[in-house]
Amino acid sequence: AEQSRAEQSRAEQSRAEWIDVCRGIGICIVVLGHCSPPLYKLIYSFHMPLFFILSGYLFKERKLSTQMNNMVKRYLVPYFILCSINLMVMTIRGGSDKFLTYLFGIVYSRGTTRWMPNCSPLWFLTCIFCSLFIYYLIYKIKNGKVRIILIIFCALVSYSLYLLDVPKLPWNIDTALMSLVFLCCGSVLKKYDSHFMKVSPIVIIVLGAIGAGAAYINPEAVNFDNNYYGNILLMIVAAITLSLCLTYFVRRINPLPKLFSFYGKHTIFIIGFDYLSGSIATQFVHQFILVFALKMIILTLGVFLWTGLINHIPNEKVRQVLRI
Repeated sequence: AEQSRAEQSRAEQSRAEWIDVCRGIGICIVVLGHCSPPLYKLIYSFHMPLFFILSGYLFKERKLSTQMNNMVKRYLVPYFILCSINLMVMTIRGGSDKFLTYLFGIVYSRGTTRWMPNCSPLWFLTCIFCSLFIYYLIYKIKNGKVRIILIIFCALVSYSLYLLDVPKLPWNIDTALMSLVFLCCGSVLKKYDSHFMKVSPIVIIVLGAIGAGAAYINPEAVNFDNNYYGNILLMIVAAITLSLCLTYFVRRINPLPKLFSFYGKHTIFIIGFDYLSGSIATQFVHQFILVFALKMIILTLGVFLWTGLINHIPNEKVRQVLRI
């Protein structure tokens, strides 16, 4: 029994490591995508679905109270903390005339620089909160076929809202409905994980090429923040195949890159200050790869500074809240 527990502990540690690496690579791709790179269409086709798939992989059925408590601490508390900090920064930098606009944008969670104080990527936190809550309710249904039907229905509702050009819904519920497809994909991946990792690398490369092709022939660039999808089938194919391709090869790498694991542990902080770091970086450099590199340096230093400040706070409960 002790050996079994030890093996389970090692398996969970290994899982946490590769997921952190995937998150780290994913958040670096997100930061790169905000630097207007030439591969914009490819990047935006899968960088958000990757995070939904990983969340689906980690999804566990819990009591509703436990689930809500975890999601509030994990997503909503950091959301409002980081939005508040960015709001103060923007006010100090001369954006006080937009204070009420930003305040409304934060409450509504409209992920654009017009409505949020230079922290619009934080829209993802309210979206994933809604996604996991809806997925939790669907997951409680025991009939697997009914689950699939409901997930497809929700995705079609989201796609219809896109086609009808309906204004963004509060807390990105429209995008959350589409993300259920990717949460489900993550759950399925976990169920058939051992089989997936036995697939030939050549097959995965072919799938990745198909995904890249689907991203480029999609008539419109995908943008989950704005609920833009182009062709829904091409979007889903590109998002899933490219995400699975990344997770597969990350787990084939040994040892796992520690730097990406570091970024993976601090994705929420990086999301929160991505745009702020960009506004600083573009004062010194303009070429997209240099902007990206300088942003990552600023964000890395920011993580160390934030962590150092938190560690000097005497109250443990406050430290726990601020560990984002």
